[in-house]
Amino acid sequence: MDTAIRLQPAGLAGLATRASLLRNRFYVKYQLGDVQGALADMNNAKQLLPEDNVNLSFLAVAKHWVGDLEGARADMARVKQPTDMNEVYTRSFVKRLQGDLEGALVDMEHAVQLCPDHAYFLWHRAFVKWQLGKFAGALEDLNAAVLKQPRSAWLWQELGVAQYRQATPDLPGALTALNQADQLGPNEYTTLKHRAAVKHLLGDAGADVDREAALKFARCVIVRTFLGQLPADIKGVELP
Repeated sequence: MDTAIRLQPAGLAGLATRASLLRNRFYVKYQLGDVQGALADMNNAKQLLPEDNVNLSFLAVAKHWVGDLEGARADMARVKQPTDMNEVYTRSFVKRLQGDLEGALVDMEHAVQLCPDHAYFLWHRAFVKWQLGKFAGALEDLNAAVLKQPRSAWLWQELGVAQYRQATPDLPGALTALNQADQLGPNEYTTLKHRAAVKHLLGDAGADVDREAALKFARCVIVRTFLGQLPADIKGVELP
């Protein structure tokens, strides 16, 4: 990726591509725990295209990660009214990080209007609604998301978790969704952990089997992490 960034030609098209590559590298560095390196990449992207909405939004995210909340707010204040769906989504993401859930929801409503078939926009809107206590609306969005992207194990998992964590749990529905998630992505730690919880609430002896499988998988993740085979941010995996 470093070579690709250096080889981009001069001119606006080259600057835009270089900024996009810097944003990609920023995310990789964050995943590896290098938040200062991620911030440096976004500062460089901003220098290339200082008024670009996406650059400003991602820079705000990077500043939020390193604890510079005032700097993050200042960058977001410079973002012009976005029209592109990805710009709207990014602004919503930053607003959510900053605790402006109502503002984040307004932006996600706009993003979904711009691209109603985008499953992950629906998921993000569901997430914001859930944080606002709008549980029925969140579940509606999650159900719509899995219809748009039925091969996503993660979306089925999110639906299952929401179904059993709502005020009046839908345990059979949650189990169905988590079974679907496990079929699409077998032996995934988080799915197994949540399915064990649902089975336990249903009085299903299979809960112990799922819990043991989840623990076994989690231990493998931790061992592989210490061997340097996985990013460091997986070290904190929560055991049930």
